Amino acid sequence: MHARRGQSNSIDALVATAAFVLCLTFILSFWSITISSRAEMVKRSRLEYSAIAASDVLIKSSGTPSNWEDNITGLKMIGLASSPNVLSLNKLSNFSALDYSIQKTMIGIDLEYYFYLEYANGTKIFSNGNSSLSGSQITVIRRIALLGNETVSMVLFAYG
Repeated sequence: MHARRGQSNSIDALVATAAFVLCLTFILSFWSITISSRAEMVKRSRLEYSAIAASDVLIKSSGTPSNWEDNITGLKMIGLASSPNVLSLNKLSNFSALDYSIQKTMIGIDLEYYFYLEYANGTKIFSNGNSSLSGSQITVIRRIALLGNETVSMVLFAYG
């Protein structure tokens, strides 16, 4: 009998193929999970950035022009402050009279939002936006400001 050299056994080939397919499956699964979690991270970062930018616009800016509440037709950008972190009652009331889609455009947010103002004791004094808060991710930003002579908190929810 001659020994066969250089030829593979069919069982060896089957085991090697199965091991290769198993390793490839694990690698592709891990890659898919990594890509998916990365996409969620990017979406979350975008949501947080939008919420922070919108809260800055609302509470720190007087808007463009700064007296937009006197003539809404020239409005280019919303701002609810008479000076940084000091809110204007006139701007709040004129802001709430605007259509929600115009508000979103003027704030510079493309996601859904809702915000309210409350006194330190928790009493809500103003709210605006879409309060359904339905979305896969929600970011909450809390800022402190003055309204009249009172300290208030602005709580902004951005979601999508």
